[in-house]
Amino acid sequence: MSLLYTLHGASSRGFIATVSPTVYDRVLTIYSDKVGVYTVREISTVIADYWKQRTTSQKVLILFILTLFFRAFFSLSIGLIDDEAYHWSWAKSLQLSYFDHPGMIAWLEAITTSLFGDNQLGVRLPGYLCFTAAIVLMYKLTKDLFDEWAAIFVGAVMLWSPFWGFGGYVASPEPPFALAFVGAAYVFWQGVREDSERWTVKKTWLWLGVIMGLGLNSKFITALIAPGFGLYLLSTPSRRKDLLSPWPWVGFLIATVLCTPIFWWNHLHDWPGFRYQF
Repeated sequence: MSLLYTLHGASSRGFIATVSPTVYDRVLTIYSDKVGVYTVREISTVIADYWKQRTTSQKVLILFILTLFFRAFFSLSIGLIDDEAYHWSWAKSLQLSYFDHPGMIAWLEAITTSLFGDNQLGVRLPGYLCFTAAIVLMYKLTKDLFDEWAAIFVGAVMLWSPFWGFGGYVASPEPPFALAFVGAAYVFWQGVREDSERWTVKKTWLWLGVIMGLGLNSKFITALIAPGFGLYLLSTPSRRKDLLSPWPWVGFLIATVLCTPIFWWNHLHDWPGFRYQF
């Protein structure tokens, strides 16, 4: 049984060439030999040849990407759960903060629903993008700290664990919180590692201030990472001098300023968010 597949059109050729020049050359050979028609077996041969040429880490990356596409398709095929509908209602009535959480997820959903409509894509896109970015940063951080296999393992745990594998892609405060938490850890490590050249003390703490401030606008629990940074600096003789520079305190000030919406809204409403959380 044959599969009719013609490569007429620049868009098809450009896509295949971009994905893999090797596959593109192989398809061109088949195309010229079969005049635009080739069998399923020949298609399988192209795919098998491409797969054999990949390294183990590249194969894992391909599986990661395929899983992400599957998750995206899955998330677009089912309706919103109760919590997602609840947070979507926030995006329809924007506030500086809300009763049980700060407003980051509502602000992000307001942007995506205005672009893509009030549907699964518009509501879930912020969570999908945030959690995917968190996986990438966690992979890079773990690879820097240990090795590539450890990074692959951690990425797999985040991607396929029951909680994060599915909960990480719902429209809730967790995905932007996860991105801020992992992002802060990644930036901090880049700033304190001995071979760091691009990340000065100033750059590190300014970025940390922004990330922590945005994270606190997602979930209050983001603040728990800050004591860990402080303990590391205090327990590492070569980094104690960082605490004597103004930049950690400037970063703290930036994070505090970015939290102004939370404090102001709670002040106007008799502090319901803090009483609920604490």
